[in-house]
Amino acid sequence: MKKLGFVLLSITALLMSMTQADYLGKNKYGMDIFSVNLDLPEEQRFVEVATYYKPYLLEVLNQYMDLIPAPLLWFVEQFSGYIYAIHPEYYLEIQGMAKAIGINTNSLLFAQYINEFSAFCTSVIGYTNNGTIFHGRNMDFLFESTMRNITYQAEFMQNGKYLYTAVMYAGLNGVPTGWRDGWSISINNRKPSNRTSIIDLVQNIALVFAGFTQNMKLIRDTLQTCATYDCAFNKLSTTP
Repeated sequence: MKKLGFVLLSITALLMSMTQADYLGKNKYGMDIFSVNLDLPEEQRFVEVATYYKPYLLEVLNQYMDLIPAPLLWFVEQFSGYIYAIHPEYYLEIQGMAKAIGINTNSLLFAQYINEFSAFCTSVIGYTNNGTIFHGRNMDFLFESTMRNITYQAEFMQNGKYLYTAVMYAGLNGVPTGWRDGWSISINNRKPSNRTSIIDLVQNIALVFAGFTQNMKLIRDTLQTCATYDCAFNKLSTTP
């Protein structure tokens, strides 16, 4: 019986470890690093990250939600089932994170599209005399002091192998910045937003609910499927 109990405990511990991302410590800039295992069920992939950052994540979400008109939130809730139908993998990841931090899935679903509603980001590419290329970027989100508290580095794994690295925000499953052997990418927005064109902004929101892939999710899909710069360029330049 003792041996059987030990085996059962070992199996339980193994299953628990398989349901979580692995905390890998900090990078040289002091940013937390997590391993995200894409072989896990969708609901489990970001649970550890969401739980780890829960207090800060809830603070950021409250700050952003205070800026969102109630009719727009209602509109998102009406289409949540549709989003699940067209993007089930990403929806289930969001659902898993929402459960982990104790909020409504629709609220966290809405947060995924903050970048579509209003963002002004900038990147720069430079090189040295010996040909070394540098790719740098900033993220011009609101509430920068609290956003820093939910920023982390993700190492995406699949089939037991490393795929790519991304700088991400807890609670979001899209990738604004990422790199793998051969190429790197960062998202930059100028418009549409409520600060440039309301008409363009409404059209952009309509495209989201028409089933077009959200920008940061398209970047993540490209990082997962394209090992070369040419592949990434072709995918990103031809996908609406």
